[in-house]
Amino acid sequence: MSMKILYFIVLILGVSLISCNSNEKKTNANQEENLESTEESSVSLTDFDLRPYEINAKIKVPTADIVSVHHQLDSFDWDLLLGKQSYVMIQDWGTENGFEAHLKALEEENADIEYIEQEEAFLLYKSTVGASKISYHAVAQYEIEGINYLFLSSKIGFPHDKMDRVVASIKSVKAH
Repeated sequence: MSMKILYFIVLILGVSLISCNSNEKKTNANQEENLESTEESSVSLTDFDLRPYEINAKIKVPTADIVSVHHQLDSFDWDLLLGKQSYVMIQDWGTENGFEAHLKALEEENADIEYIEQEEAFLLYKSTVGASKISYHAVAQYEIEGINYLFLSSKIGFPHDKMDRVVASIKSVKAH
């Protein structure tokens, strides 16, 4: 009788371990899906006018944050700050294709780059340096009044749980 009980316990433990491993894989897959299917409705955003900074466009930014722009007059780079943290960088590429230049630069990175979502002029990717430094980045190009502007997440990137608002902002750019 004790062999039957032992066999039953081993069977129950085996099923439990397989079930836990399966659920862990589903959770990881669901996290990646959630990152890919970012919706503005999950983040409260408000319009931020870029015209005072020589860009005839608007971008949506998180409502609860204090937004400022660091830009030197006659330069080609803007840094959109939330509080004191860099949030979205904007680069003026003139008539050149900044998006293609960014993709080429990624090929030369000293990191493993995994594309999560890619569209014609938008890319969401994960960067892994070594075994533990993981960051998420997004980039999109918009043509505004004949000028190509690249909207990029902060150079240091963001953790997985912060990318939904960054992606929502970068995808929200509209010319006036």
